[in-house]
Amino acid sequence: MLNKITSIVIAIVGIAMLYMGTQLLLIGGTPFYALMGLGLLVTAITLFMNKKIALSLYAILMWIVLAWMIYEVGFDKWQWIPRGDIIGVFGLWLALPWVVRPLYKNEGRRFHPFLGTTVILIVALVVGMMFYDPLPQAGNITNQRQSGDTEVAGSDWTAYGGTTNGLRFSS
Repeated sequence: MLNKITSIVIAIVGIAMLYMGTQLLLIGGTPFYALMGLGLLVTAITLFMNKKIALSLYAILMWIVLAWMIYEVGFDKWQWIPRGDIIGVFGLWLALPWVVRPLYKNEGRRFHPFLGTTVILIVALVVGMMFYDPLPQAGNITNQRQSGDTEVAGSDWTAYGGTTNGLRFSS
């Protein structure tokens, strides 16, 4: 039952991605989203039919998305988020034991080797990317610091902290 609901959710996302990807393609954009929508639909259909191949198909989709992200934006982690977030969340969900177990009824398997390894490697890559900055920016402040008057307000409060500098709690 859980796999049926999961497949319906993936199918809804696949239909939306196929529709919007087709719209993008018609105005001269990338065909990636339309193809990814088709891949999601095929995965959803095979998962709905309780076929084991659904997990392998999804793992292949995850590798395609990873390769496309690296091709399009390099290793800029912030630009990876809109391109791979939903694919990664679905992949993590599909790799969990309560999704894998019903597909392997007789074998009792709780781990799909290809999808599970794919998810583990991509999670490790994303965690590693947290420590890498493709566009390092050295911060240098060249402006002279202006000291504020400490007795500006006196008995008249014209601004919070006594000045319009916004330096109420700064030293």
